[in-house]
Amino acid sequence: MRVLFVLITFILIGCSNKELDRDKAFDLIKQHYEYPNVETMRFPGISYPGKINREFKNLLNENYISVKRKDKYGHDYWIYLTYKGNPFKISGKVGYDGYIVASNITRLDKVTGIKFNQGKNEATVEFNTKKTDITPFGLTKDNTETIRKHSATMELYDDGWRVTSNKPNRIIIVDDVKGFDKNYMNELQKIDKLLTKESGKSPCIIKKIYSKYGVDFMVVDYVKYAGTYEESDAPKYENNNPKLRTFLLSDNTKLYDVYGKTFVGKDLQKKINIGSYYDISVDNGIVRYINEIYFP
Repeated sequence: MRVLFVLITFILIGCSNKELDRDKAFDLIKQHYEYPNVETMRFPGISYPGKINREFKNLLNENYISVKRKDKYGHDYWIYLTYKGNPFKISGKVGYDGYIVASNITRLDKVTGIKFNQGKNEATVEFNTKKTDITPFGLTKDNTETIRKHSATMELYDDGWRVTSNKPNRIIIVDDVKGFDKNYMNELQKIDKLLTKESGKSPCIIKKIYSKYGVDFMVVDYVKYAGTYEESDAPKYENNNPKLRTFLLSDNTKLYDVYGKTFVGKDLQKKINIGSYYDISVDNGIVRYINEIYFP
């Protein structure tokens, strides 16, 4: 009796492996293409003002990108990803090649049909995917087509059905993109509350540099030029707006010392003397460059 039970069990398992219905096809496709996965798009690392204002205005206003004129008299602008834009970056950098960024999450929606060949050992499976969680970068392109139709080929092997259609060389899973982590992005929103959202240039006293939420902040006190001291001909400054401002130091912030040397990143922070005078240029709360002021 026991031998008969085991035999019947194996027969049932073998038959079930050879069957292909929509539920099983759904599971096989989901596993093969690793749904849900991340759809990507190209995003420029350089552009011109008309395109930036027309297509990327929201990204600029909401601090996902910042721009800087490429040449003093040119019309092109470098496009930088900010602390809010970087979590959506897959690869790339500022420049002509630009970036690859996350556009949205693609989820498997449903299997819509299965067509078998005469031998019942090969099948074409039709299925739909759905675009969800469209990123700020994805919103810059047409998103009217949220449901997409696809097909995949499956073949019957001795151990069951397998998807034999090719899949992309690289599939990016959702957990690999920090921009889809809501808790992480909520933390980044706190940065906006700390930042002084101003743009412009001014001499200042650097009061403090500190790190929080994974980024570096610089607190400054703006001053204005007020002539020179007669006894030393050193520049004289006075506080023209007694309000501390908090700006962000990005990976692209540059420090130019009095000898013409350039420093970035942690090297920049080591070079800054807290309490000293510097000229700074700020774009929407992000420090673009810092010039060390020379005192004779």
